Order: sequence, then structure tokens, then C-alpha cells
Amino acid sequence: MPVPNTFANATTTIPLSQLDNNFATAITLGNTAIQLGNTVTTLNNMTMANVTISSVSTPITPAQGGTGLTTLTANNVLLGNGTSNVTFVAPGTSGNVLTSNGTVWSSQAPAAAGSFPAGTAMMFVQTAAPTGWTKSTTHDNKALRVVSGAASSGGSVAFTTAFASQTPAGTVGSTTLTTTQIPSHTHTYDKSSGSGPGGCGSSTPTGFTSTASGATGGGGSHNHTFTGTAINLAVQYVDVIIATKD
Repeated sequence: MPVPNTFANATTTIPLSQLDNNFATAITLGNTAIQLGNTVTTLNNMTMANVTISSVSTPITPAQGGTGLTTLTANNVLLGNGTSNVTFVAPGTSGNVLTSNGTVWSSQAPAAAGSFPAGTAMMFVQTAAPTGWTKSTTHDNKALRVVSGAASSGGSVAFTTAFASQTPAGTVGSTTLTTTQIPSHTHTYDKSSGSGPGGCGSSTPTGFTSTASGATGGGGSHNHTFTGTAINLAVQYVDVIIATKD
């Protein structure tokens, strides 16, 4: 007998022999009870609507849209696992939260209020790092420079070297002053007046007069050469910024 393609609102019994390659088009089952016999394991080209599956012999795999498992642990969070069976995250301790490290999820205690995220860098006035922190040795013997732009580092001389007590070493060269470099001045001298010598006890002969010479010298400046070792104050530094927590 011919086999219908659509079964609706009916209880239909179809011989098993007629289910194998007897349908030219897909079979649509809607609100229909269908008896397939005792040995059928695969039905091809069937569209099924409003179907209730009471049991399956093996779990539906992730590739088929299932979990790959027969049971799911109560109150656990399901995690996708590619084409493999789903995995779980258990609640853990009361109060835990679901956290991610960028790769996997886990149940962990929430971070304490006011705690700092991993990777935070701060300054401490002590030799050893506090518990939970790691001492950095990247920078040593450098100054801190506050900047408003991008933070970096630079300089070439260690802090204690640049600011050590030092006396500049060198030699000041000699300079011979010229007439224009000496202050303007005059000289006095005794000029003959044509009269006779003075009386006894006179310090100035009566025949001479004290006279000033013409002025000479320009009061100009002069310099000295210096040969020595320059002090390099390009102290090494590390830029820091000032930030306040919101």
C-alpha cells in the first residue's frame, strides 16, 4: 500500500519494511503517534514537530546540540568545552563569586574591599616588600620625576654619583692686562718752577711744583681661561604620576 508523507492527529501503524526507502519526500510528523516496529534504529529525511522524547539510549553529544552527559550536577555552572562534554564550576564556599583569569572560570572568594588588582605598582618606605607584594629591582639609585604626560625613565648618571660632594678640578689661566683694561688713573711728579732751592727743613725745593700727569687706562674688562673637568648632572630618573582613587 502507498505510504503517506504526512501524519496528523492520528494513530498510525506502518510496516517496518515500508519505512526503508519508500518516501520520495520528507516525512512530517505533527501531533501523531507512529509505531515504527521493534528494530528500527535510523530514520532519514524526517521533520518532527511537537515531539516528546521520553528516553534515549546514549546521551546527545555537543556536536548534536546536547551536553554529552546523562546527568547534570545540581546548582553547578555549566561551561562549554568545545566538542567535548560540558564541564562544571561548583559553587564552592558560601559567598564565592564566579571569576575569570582571562582563560577559565572559577569559584573564588570576592576580593577584599579596597584591595589592589594584580600588577598594581606602588611605593613603600621599607626595605622588604609587604606580604602579597614582590620587590622590583628594575630601577635602582634613581630619582623620581613627576610628569603630566606619558611616564618613562631616562638619564645616564646614578643619583648618588651626580649629587656626591665634589670639588671642580681645573686650572685658571693667567692674563696680562693691557692699558685699556686697567682703571683710568694719573701720576704726580715735581715740576721745576724756576725759583731757587728752599730753606733748611723744607721737604719740597722751592724751585719745583707738584704736578699731575695725564690720565691713562680705560677700565676695560678682561677674562681668564679655565681648563677642568665638567660635572655631569644628567641624573637617572623614573617618571611617576600623581593619581587619586575615584
